[in-house]
Amino acid sequence: MVYEKVKKCVIICGPTASGKTSLAIEISRRIGGEVINADSRQIYRFMDVGTGKPTQEERKEVPHHLIDLINPDERFDAGRFIEIADRAYDEIVKRGKFPIMVGGTGLYIRAFEKGLIPSPPIPQEIREEILRKKEEKGVKYLYYELKKIDPETANRISPADFPRIERALSYYLSTGQKISEARKRHGFKEKRYETLKIYIEPPRDVLYEAIKKRIYDMIKRGWIEETERLLKMGYDENSPGFTSVGYREIASFIRGKVSMESAIASIYKKTKDYARRQIFWFRKENPFKIENLDVSMVLKAVEEFYEICS
Repeated sequence: MVYEKVKKCVIICGPTASGKTSLAIEISRRIGGEVINADSRQIYRFMDVGTGKPTQEERKEVPHHLIDLINPDERFDAGRFIEIADRAYDEIVKRGKFPIMVGGTGLYIRAFEKGLIPSPPIPQEIREEILRKKEEKGVKYLYYELKKIDPETANRISPADFPRIERALSYYLSTGQKISEARKRHGFKEKRYETLKIYIEPPRDVLYEAIKKRIYDMIKRGWIEETERLLKMGYDENSPGFTSVGYREIASFIRGKVSMESAIASIYKKTKDYARRQIFWFRKENPFKIENLDVSMVLKAVEEFYEICS
């Protein structure tokens, strides 16, 4: 393996339900790879079915890193992701294996490749004020506050994405500057890794059908029972882990607030919206794009990138 001059990493990315995990596992099997997870939902313990984690059997066959890191009521950010991902990368290379990063969280992947905007220390009173407004007026109120202050940033994120809303608001309140302007100055010009970024984007009708099938498969595999266990453990709709698409809808079904049909329809719509945002993000990253899961083509590109002799 050649890592002396530059750190190399293959990245497999794309929208939810596009087949990223299965492709990464198959490539890892063939070249002796290990997977670094770049999915911001799979970091949560106890949330297996609804986040689409690889099975225990798959993880035994191909080691996976950055899965099951924190509890559903804890927070996580891109800075922590970089720190842990860097360590995992170094451990994989030391074992003579090949790192394969896989996931759909574009910010994590970009941060791993190109670094992060330096974050100023946030005064505790600012954090507490944002949390107070969240409790009293809700996340959407904070989102519209952000939209007034920094519409460019607000338009890039979901109105329900509290961690990113909080970061943008706290950055502005601490520095008096928009985080969108800081991004432009930073430019993500740092090159932390040389990467081969393989982006899967199936035709839209194929993707939407895969999303629908995935939702029903997850329910059959115990998504409702998993959510019931989480509620009994004391986690609920206010827990950061419940921002994962579907858990709040299923919790509402369990509490008798909505029908199963209504919950599924809402999950399907939100998942499609999320997939569209992922597509918009990754298309701008200039990746090596594929529409169909051609394993032999991807394998050849990976072997050439890592300089593996077949």
